[in-house]
Amino acid sequence: MKPFLRWTFAFGLLLSLNCAAHAQNQPPSPCASANRAFGSLGVTASTGCPFSATAEILRTKTLADGTRIQTRAKSLVYRDSYGRVAYYTYQPVGLNDPDPDSPNFIQILDPVAGYEFFLLPQSSHVATRHSLAPAPSAANVPPPAPSGPPRPQPKFTREQLGTQDMLGFLVTGERMTRTYPAGAEHSDRPITVVTEIWRSPELGLIFLRKVSDPRNADDEFRLTSFEQSEPDPSLFQIPAGYTIQDQKPR
Repeated sequence: MKPFLRWTFAFGLLLSLNCAAHAQNQPPSPCASANRAFGSLGVTASTGCPFSATAEILRTKTLADGTRIQTRAKSLVYRDSYGRVAYYTYQPVGLNDPDPDSPNFIQILDPVAGYEFFLLPQSSHVATRHSLAPAPSAANVPPPAPSGPPRPQPKFTREQLGTQDMLGFLVTGERMTRTYPAGAEHSDRPITVVTEIWRSPELGLIFLRKVSDPRNADDEFRLTSFEQSEPDPSLFQIPAGYTIQDQKPR
């Protein structure tokens, strides 16, 4: 799989929300709560709260000599009144490169039909379908026996950052720090991974997500535009000419 596709799958995709000034004076959105969050930005399959949005993903990799390599990706994100969610993601490009014309990855969550779909429009016309039905209980299946000595476990801390206004909405911030002790990741010293998230529980989505991981790169997912309106229903349908292939349960 090409590097930009691996990146797309690894991080899921980001939503973006950019409310016009008049949205600050509007009443709260009547989003019905949903248990399922979709994608790494936690978009919920909430009903009664449609929108169309744009997200920007910025990845920064710093080389040993201090050189920084930056790429960005764009994702168009939609949620309809039925709680269906769709991501149309465009491959990462250099900061000075033009935006690609067509998406390289489409992900659709359809709780109405009970399926999740993955499409790679630039490489195939196959839509991989996953059932949203809960997996069989593994309560009676014993866990695998550990092999070798136990590995050092990471230390996890959580810090509340308060609230602030983002794009006309009140969002709540949280910083999570995971520190792997020396030896846990085959390293000779501790490794610290920091994730900062600003989310709107009311709308069921994340406005800003930043991940700093010295093993990989720094990633920033930022909401950049938003419109509270009903998306085109065709955005949640498999395009004509595609073959649906069921994925075996994991």
